[in-house]
Amino acid sequence: MPRNTKEKSGSTTIPRSDARGAIQAAVASHREIALTGADPLAAADEAEQIINANLVDQPRSCVALWHGLLAEMRAPAAGS
Repeated sequence: MPRNTKEKSGSTTIPRSDARGAIQAAVASHREIALTGADPLAAADEAEQIINANLVDQPRSCVALWHGLLAEMRAPAAGS
């Protein structure tokens, strides 16, 4: 199947048309855990894996935003 028709989110492959919302939801969920949870570094690491697997290959305009949010997720871990 051509590269631009499917994307990976975690262990599942989802159609590109559904990918954006699923990826945003996954990263947002990890961001919430990173900012309020007990292990912000692990949540940030998982979010980074999602970003790198789904948003960097065939770059999108939202990559800078997601990396900015990733930096925000890592801030609590850096302070501890």
